[in-house]
Amino acid sequence: MQAYVIPLLFGFWHGLLFALLLSWRSWRQDRYSDRLLAACLIAGSLILLPYVLGFSGNQIMWTSLLFFPVDPGLLIGPLIWFYIRAQTDAGFRIRRKHLIHFLPIGIYVLYHLIVFSQGQRAVLDWLDRYDLPYINPVMQGLTLLSNYIYLFLAWRHYRQYRQWIEKEYVDDEPLRFGWYLGFVWSMAIGITAIWAFSALEITGLDLDYTQSWWPLLVVSIVIYYLGIAGYLNPQPAGIAFTRQREAEIKAIPEPEPDEEIAEVNSRILSLMDEEQI
Repeated sequence: MQAYVIPLLFGFWHGLLFALLLSWRSWRQDRYSDRLLAACLIAGSLILLPYVLGFSGNQIMWTSLLFFPVDPGLLIGPLIWFYIRAQTDAGFRIRRKHLIHFLPIGIYVLYHLIVFSQGQRAVLDWLDRYDLPYINPVMQGLTLLSNYIYLFLAWRHYRQYRQWIEKEYVDDEPLRFGWYLGFVWSMAIGITAIWAFSALEITGLDLDYTQSWWPLLVVSIVIYYLGIAGYLNPQPAGIAFTRQREAEIKAIPEPEPDEEIAEVNSRILSLMDEEQI
């Protein structure tokens, strides 16, 4: 098992290290997007954590911590979406109106904590009777749907951003944010790898521990890429895509009715009504 755990350990600690570096830069330079990327890396490390422990011979996540909420699946989608928005708008912040995006992960955590608090015997009974046959497949499907919806929103946001900078800037090369697509694609690859193997398990194929290692290796590689590339591709200074677009939409004047057209329309209606034309 030693050979299996080394790549996962590398990805796990690499994610935590770059999350720390990004958080430090965010605090020093007030880069809100760095905090969100740090959260993405921590979420990836949480995916690896149970298997890092398992391949190291520590089965605590499957014994005394069974059913403890450590799966960040429902959190990853909103983090992707908000990170991209923060990258293209230096003034973006998560506000109260955005908290609805974190409602699914809140429900997941609450559900798992309630069951977990009942004790290990109750957890095992709940898993066998309700969670594994009914609840877990639904949760897996909803998580997959959530991740791909947010990936689509992120991709669409990039297309709109590219169109905007081409109109707003003569020299838009420094603002093209080429790493953006690398971020979206790498997240899509990591998510697809995890859920491809999860789909096999849901359909009844019982994968052993070593077979489950392959998607985790992909996640480790994605974490490695995101940490380095995200740190080396800082946010363009002063960019304000979202706020400027909203301001432009609000600034569009309401069309005023043409008085001459309104007068002609009134006369036509009058003739149709009075003279039955």
